[in-house]
Amino acid sequence: MKDYEDSEIIGMIRGALDDAIQYADDLGDEREQYYQLYRAQPYGNEIEGWASVVDPVIWNAIEGMMPSLVEIFNDDWFQLLSDDKQRADDFKEVIRYQMYRKQDGYKVLISFIRDTLLYFYGVMKVYHAEEYYTEDRTFDLLTEDQFSMVSDMPEITVSKYDEVTGTDDLGNDFRYFENVKLIKREVKYRGPVMECIPPWEFGFSPGYKDIDDCPLVYHKVRRSLSYIRQKEDDGDYREGSYAKLRDRFLSPMDDEELEYNLTTSEIDDSALNQRSTEPELEPAQEVDVFECYCKLDIDGDGILEDVILTISEDVVLNMEVNPYRRPPFRLGVAYPEGHKIPGIPLAEILKEDQKTMTNLKRLVQDAAAQATYQNPVTDDPNMYNLLLTRRPMSPLLGNPNRVKTLEIKPPQEFVLKAIEMEQGDIEGKTGVTKYNQGLDSDSLNKTARGVTMIMTAAQQRLKLVARTLGNTALKGIIRDFIFINQKWPGDDVIRVIGNGLEVHPDDLMGEYDIKIDVGVGPQEKQQAAMLLDQLVQFQLSAGIKMGLATPVEVRDTLIRKYKLLGMDIDELLIDPAQQQGGMNGQAGQPGIAGPVAGGGVSPEGIEAGQPGQAAAAGRVSANMLQRGNPAAEQPDIRVVGA
Repeated sequence: MKDYEDSEIIGMIRGALDDAIQYADDLGDEREQYYQLYRAQPYGNEIEGWASVVDPVIWNAIEGMMPSLVEIFNDDWFQLLSDDKQRADDFKEVIRYQMYRKQDGYKVLISFIRDTLLYFYGVMKVYHAEEYYTEDRTFDLLTEDQFSMVSDMPEITVSKYDEVTGTDDLGNDFRYFENVKLIKREVKYRGPVMECIPPWEFGFSPGYKDIDDCPLVYHKVRRSLSYIRQKEDDGDYREGSYAKLRDRFLSPMDDEELEYNLTTSEIDDSALNQRSTEPELEPAQEVDVFECYCKLDIDGDGILEDVILTISEDVVLNMEVNPYRRPPFRLGVAYPEGHKIPGIPLAEILKEDQKTMTNLKRLVQDAAAQATYQNPVTDDPNMYNLLLTRRPMSPLLGNPNRVKTLEIKPPQEFVLKAIEMEQGDIEGKTGVTKYNQGLDSDSLNKTARGVTMIMTAAQQRLKLVARTLGNTALKGIIRDFIFINQKWPGDDVIRVIGNGLEVHPDDLMGEYDIKIDVGVGPQEKQQAAMLLDQLVQFQLSAGIKMGLATPVEVRDTLIRKYKLLGMDIDELLIDPAQQQGGMNGQAGQPGIAGPVAGGGVSPEGIEAGQPGQAAAAGRVSANMLQRGNPAAEQPDIRVVGA
């Protein structure tokens, strides 16, 4: 890597970074509008005394889709495929453990899915991280040898010290260290991390179809100078980065620069953008840090390399080759738009529907209020003043013959029909109906066939969104977890707490394919559970006799059925593979061998059955042996017909 000055490096990306920031700002203006619609904020045309309700169409649509989507992607929604099935299953358990147990994957996915529905895209960042427990210790004095020894320890960081040098009475030079502060780190977690970052912290070069093709992609975060100092001490940032930024914020601004910073700040607390002249406030001073993923010729060979460039206030904090070989982000888009990175937000699709429903409901409320309370009319000034401040049951002093009311008709039927028609239009756009939300609808077909058709049509729309997310962003996240586990495998055995699984890092190597399984809502799971129940009946009645299944398959089918229903029954069923003889131990059933002394199988047990069943029993036993049944290793088990 060539030795570039900071100004040279910044110059290489300045144009692309400015374009990306401007594009992110343009999208940010629209995101703010969508958020206001999502929160059903007033439109600004409300008149005091008249209805001011805002119908939360966008809120209802997004929150109506969330339960089904969250349930899908918090369940067993992906499979790993390879030539070694057991290795693939173990790797899958490791990924689920890292995703949901070592970090709060459930919360992260909820935020990601909601951002995906509300904005142009949701952004997930997947990267390798090492998290530590830290312990601080201070020593009044360390000799030079002691100081050198602790400095060489990889888990120890020397954060500060006072060096003392001199010459003793014999003329020998001495050197020791006082007030030494050490920070000891112990690994808490090492592996892949997924983080849902806010869309307003993310930017990319406009005009491209995929972020992998963009010349520059950035992640902007707010960091304190204390954080910069720690990263520099850890060797992650260039030496002198902290001092450069500190000097910028300790030097006073002139009036023109201060006014510019205050007027262009996106932070409500403008004090964060002012430079401090008080040293004790220095560590808390915050700066914008841009982590840029770009393509630069960093070695002067004329070929662009993937580079991670971290900058702040035109100071280069770090520059390194990108080990991920691509920007480590996955964008979730619920409604993709062809040949563009941003999708079509659900709020954009429904914003006019929300305005229409708001107007219709305000009409109904105003008409209902006028029809109920009515407007009194009087030419008596005293009665007029009393009517202005009247309350229910309050006596009024005046001539009732001088008071009349304006007759206001209740809401007309066409308004209610319009509301129902608009509601149907919204359901057609979103796939969120009253039926798949567990609500009833008096105006819709209530027959079993009609309800099923409505729910099936709604599920198709939700299933499309789930498949779009699953086969794009979420499949990419699983692929990133595989890549990171293989690139930084570590030396320790991975222990999956809860099921006793232990996986050596070498067992994670190899090629894997990813299969995404999605279903929508509890209705589909109920239907799948019913089909699995029919499969169990077939396995018990004919499958075992025909050699198509063994007790192991029956147990696996039952476990899968109850998992669909949200129940874990693994510990409630005995594993037939661990039992001697398996199903052959069931005595008294014709055609199946019964037990004899010592655990053997009696020939009479088969001869007593119907013709042709002996061969079937032999095939069952052979199947069990092929699957590694312990019976194959027991000398007192005799397989008949094998």
